[in-house]
Amino acid sequence: MPAKQANRRQRLWRWLWLAAVALALLTHTCFRPSLADGAPGEPAAHPLAQQAQQAAAKAAPLDPELERQALLKELQERKRSLADPQVRDRLAALQEAIIGKQPLMQRIRERRERDVHHHQQGEHPHHQGPADARSHSSAGGPHIHDGYQVGTPLPLECLSPDNDTWTPIPCVDHQHPVQLLFGVDAAFRCRWPLYTEQAYEMLREAVAMRRAIHCRVPLDNEQETGHLRFFAPVTLSLWGIAEATHLHVNTHVNFVFHAHRGYILGAAAYSVRDRFQVVTRGDALQLHGKVHWFDGHEFVSYVHKPFQLPPPVVHRLTQYALLFAVVLFASSALFFYLLYQRVLKVRLAKQWDPTFKAD
Repeated sequence: MPAKQANRRQRLWRWLWLAAVALALLTHTCFRPSLADGAPGEPAAHPLAQQAQQAAAKAAPLDPELERQALLKELQERKRSLADPQVRDRLAALQEAIIGKQPLMQRIRERRERDVHHHQQGEHPHHQGPADARSHSSAGGPHIHDGYQVGTPLPLECLSPDNDTWTPIPCVDHQHPVQLLFGVDAAFRCRWPLYTEQAYEMLREAVAMRRAIHCRVPLDNEQETGHLRFFAPVTLSLWGIAEATHLHVNTHVNFVFHAHRGYILGAAAYSVRDRFQVVTRGDALQLHGKVHWFDGHEFVSYVHKPFQLPPPVVHRLTQYALLFAVVLFASSALFFYLLYQRVLKVRLAKQWDPTFKAD
């Protein structure tokens, strides 16, 4: 009996040992690390998962800049040639895709009619801008982009709350969005609707200084198809306090533009302390302020009236005129004094006293 029990125990331990070895082999086979699929020690991906990852990698579009660099590298290594029209078309398409991702560049797809509003009938020749330069340029000469005429509506576009598209700032109290006139100092008012949750949250984050309201204005007024249009950035800074249920927002915003000969050089928008409005979801923010234009890089007012000179020029010309008047008065007084002493006085003396002799 003791011998039989010992044999049973040996067989039982043998079966247990074989089961443990089989379990270890099965575990190693299912969860062995793969160097091809990842770092050492990481479990291998399932074949179906690998196929799904490869299909997703093929379906995902390559970044245009990376693809363009790869294509240019192949051209440098002479693996491809620019003589191939497909290569040229692909390079052009990648270039357009890169331009499309730039916030301050835009390709005009179709010509738009100009909506020119002349603020006054007469325009100063210094600020006409080369709008008619196209007619003066020769057929083979360089193309000169059209500048703005004084009084031309200036499109102001801002990023949508989802940072997807550029759209004008809508105004509830007008038929059109925020519209500024090139070269014209004026006041503006706009009730900005915050009817959507996205618009209200964008304003909340801007007031809390967690994001900025990015806007842009085109540098020129060129409308030709295919023209690559550049923009000047305008960051709309709003001042206020963000609370849980409402916002306190300062409503006064000033716009400042620098321009020269019909072209915009730069722009800025800043908040000036005035009145704070309590804004809740579904309200409209009552923005108001001033728009001022400077000429060139200096703080000289942009001329937008015929035959009107900037104040510094007027001040300097006034000084020169006063100096000329003083010099003219002094020289005239000296001239008449000498004339009296040398000529008139002698004649009068001889008339009244014939015996008078001049020294």
